[in-house]
Amino acid sequence: VKSRWNDVTPESHTFLVLYISKNIMRTVSSLLLRDSKKGIWLIHVHHVISIACYGTGLYLGRMHFFGVLDGVCEFSVIFLNAKL
Repeated sequence: VKSRWNDVTPESHTFLVLYISKNIMRTVSSLLLRDSKKGIWLIHVHHVISIACYGTGLYLGRMHFFGVLDGVCEFSVIFLNAKL
């Protein structure tokens, strides 16, 4: 159980970097393209909070397990993106 808080694997590190990169790319592209979808600001807030949380775990080298677990839960967002 302690490993969930302190262990870092190359795979978890790569996942966090890719997830942060995706959120930065989607936020910047949405702003540059002046996306006008209803509620787009909520998506921007979500991305900024995600970047901060995942970035903290990446910087501190802790809690990668929880970051990856949360990333698995983010998979369901694919259906929300199709709806928005």
